[in-house]
Amino acid sequence: MFEESKIWLFTFIFTALIGLGYGSFYLTTVDAANLALQESKSKLASTHEAFAYKKKMWTDVETHVVKNRELSEQNSVLLKAKDVLDTRHRKVASEFNYSVESMKSAVDKTRNNAPGTELGDIMLTNGKMLRGAKIRKLDSSGLSLIHADGIGLVPDDLLPAEIKERYDLGPSALLPEMEQARATFLEKAVVEEVDDSSSSKISAVKKRISTLEIQMESSTKHKEKLEKEVKDLEEQIKAADAKRAPTQSLRTMKDVVDGNAGMARNELKAQKLEIEKVKAELEVLQRKK
Repeated sequence: MFEESKIWLFTFIFTALIGLGYGSFYLTTVDAANLALQESKSKLASTHEAFAYKKKMWTDVETHVVKNRELSEQNSVLLKAKDVLDTRHRKVASEFNYSVESMKSAVDKTRNNAPGTELGDIMLTNGKMLRGAKIRKLDSSGLSLIHADGIGLVPDDLLPAEIKERYDLGPSALLPEMEQARATFLEKAVVEEVDDSSSSKISAVKKRISTLEIQMESSTKHKEKLEKEVKDLEEQIKAADAKRAPTQSLRTMKDVVDGNAGMARNELKAQKLEIEKVKAELEVLQRKK
């Protein structure tokens, strides 16, 4: 009986020890699990915060991208508008320059054809009457006239308004005013280029190229107009020869216009050489940036 009690006692003690060990292991495992859970929660919270921050950053990036895209589109529109305005500027400048050259050609032709023109009786602004006046020569100092009383040079300020207007003479002459207006207009019409390097020398060279391009466009039109006039006069001379009509005045006019056309061709060649030289200078300056 005593032996059986000892066995039960030993079994009880052994079971208690196993229970205590298991309980201790369980509690330790639970504590570790709770600690791991707390750490996981902490890491999860940090991850949420990091994700929220990155999401905000990405939203900001998308906002900047949208703004940059809008600015790029606006800049593209502005650049296109600038190109259109630049083209219009160049066209207006070229047409104005051509008008001045045409005016100059017309005035030169009128003055070159002036010798031999009969003016009849003319009253000078000082009250003197010149009878049977005929133009002998015309230059910057005035008109040299042959008249009933002899030969004499009449200054511009003594000529009647109608004659000064016909030959574009005197301080109110139109051609000098147009040439001055052209110089001013071309200066303002030259397209200002954006110079990222802030180099005044590069900017000046680009401005010079723009000016030369405008002048070349005008010179080309003027040359073509004069060459057409030469061909027209040649046709008129042929037609007059066929009819055995006088051609001296036509030949004189042709020689004058042909000479002007030759000068226009030479001027255009000089402008082409000049613009090639300036463009080469620009390339050198841009490589040095």
